[in-house]
Amino acid sequence: MTVYLSGPMTGQPDFGRKAFNDAEAALREKGFKVLNPACLPTDLAERSYMPICLAMLREAGAAVVLPGWEDSRGAQLEIEYATYIQLPIMVLEEALKWGEERSCTACTSTTTATAGCG
Repeated sequence: MTVYLSGPMTGQPDFGRKAFNDAEAALREKGFKVLNPACLPTDLAERSYMPICLAMLREAGAAVVLPGWEDSRGAQLEIEYATYIQLPIMVLEEALKWGEERSCTACTSTTTATAGCG
């Protein structure tokens, strides 16, 4: 499954890259393909990032939120959009339980991470 990482970047040291890259590495170890917005160049116009991030999100099968996402306006917008397009949303710890039973926050069903939502 391909997942998109969402979390705080603006105002974070080095745009939060360490948290995003650590999460990406942990998810890849569990077999996920990861779309990581922290890999974008740092010299784009600020208005350019959200359209790129939303395009990345559309290509994912789920969104994975990092700690602190609730305090990030950009992450809030991404999660609002993920909800609108009916993508499953998982917190990082939930996603790392690959193959274990979990509750899907998008549809409130209980499923396995390998089976997907629904």
